[in-house]
Amino acid sequence: MTWLLWASLAHASAAQAVEVQVLLRDAPRGTAPLVATTWLGEERTLTLVDDGSVPGDKPGDEVYVGRWTGEPVRVLPVRILLTSASGAQTVAAFNEVLDDGENDLSYVVELGDPVSVRRVASAWSQRSAEVAELARTGASIGWAALVLGYVAWLVGRSPGPR
Repeated sequence: MTWLLWASLAHASAAQAVEVQVLLRDAPRGTAPLVATTWLGEERTLTLVDDGSVPGDKPGDEVYVGRWTGEPVRVLPVRILLTSASGAQTVAAFNEVLDDGENDLSYVVELGDPVSVRRVASAWSQRSAEVAELARTGASIGWAALVLGYVAWLVGRSPGPR
């Protein structure tokens, strides 16, 4: 029974990680996303980068990435801001429900009048989506060629008049 208590305490003290991805399409030079929250009463800001310094980030793909870690929380208020030389402007606010351990929060910000922000499953740039589509198409063609080659080989081996 003691080991169950220790396991519960160890789980309760485990750090929680939140990775935030923001796809910012066609942003003017000098505009960058910033994310703010209140984590267990503490105000935090997260500068998102698109320079490849965060594991899994491709530099220059318009997907800005950052990572928070801290004590476990269930609901995290997230505010997305756009920063430029003229200051910071809040463009969206969400209350995100988090799971234990790793959490990925992905958003797409489309600049316009008004600015549109939506939550997505994965923040892929157009270029990354095109590469993924090409990979799927190439794999499909490869499998089709393999199946046709196998069928041709089987037909060539069949006993019967030629």
